[in-house]
Amino acid sequence: MNDLKEALDSIHSVLVFGARDWAKNKHDAWLYGIIAGWDDELYEELSLEFKWTKEDTVRNKRLNKAYEEILGYYTYKILLMK
Repeated sequence: MNDLKEALDSIHSVLVFGARDWAKNKHDAWLYGIIAGWDDELYEELSLEFKWTKEDTVRNKRLNKAYEEILGYYTYKILLMK
């Protein structure tokens, strides 16, 4: 379980702290949205640029929430184990 949390944290850190512009193409932007999330203003810009529908944006936000819940669940489980 510790390895899974570390893996999820590592993915998040690479995206958030790396120098790469994750908004350059739709696939990168989609992954960044799931793992780190975009603010509402950026979602609007990305939706226009990549022709995401309202449903696409809602789905990406939902997947981001799920990712955060998984990460939080494993953080909680690890803290309980200590």
